[in-house]
Amino acid sequence: EIVLVNKLRIVPPWNRKSEFHGKTIIIEPGRGFGTGSHPTTQLCLEYILKNDPLGQSFLDFGSGSGILALVAKLYSFRSIAGVEIDPQAIDNSNHNCKLNGFKIPFYSRSRELNGRTFDIVMANMISDTLIKCKNEIINLGNSSIILSGVLNHQSKKVMRAFSDRLNLDIIGEKKGWVMLFGKLKS
Repeated sequence: EIVLVNKLRIVPPWNRKSEFHGKTIIIEPGRGFGTGSHPTTQLCLEYILKNDPLGQSFLDFGSGSGILALVAKLYSFRSIAGVEIDPQAIDNSNHNCKLNGFKIPFYSRSRELNGRTFDIVMANMISDTLIKCKNEIINLGNSSIILSGVLNHQSKKVMRAFSDRLNLDIIGEKKGWVMLFGKLKS
């Protein structure tokens, strides 16, 4: 069981009935990355918990188990979707949606979104993958981009790679990993 900020816990299906005074997300461990224990996932979850969604749309890019999209739904973000290239992870995301009583669409290719953009695009993937997917991530956003999965010593490289469209700042750090945040340049 993972508890974040005493308001949210992430539990496997067999632990859902234990007493807790807060919000709960059920995640079937094993198939898709993201049970909430990795520092980069925790940085993302803490961001979602601390920031009022204000009716914003949210895209979980590289969604793995779907954990970020699920928590965004739990915390009342408006239009939510996920993009993930691994079919097994999409199956896991859909299963986790059912476990939580949510309906969130997960796509295997961003082009399946048909030009839709999101107020917040959150991508929690290793630095090289973030850089490789830069244009796709940027094109899916219309306001804020949040990148996690970046080791502290790789942050300048990622910031440089995105600098033509985004001024990124480090907004969180945990166990040598950082989270970067930027607003798209018009």
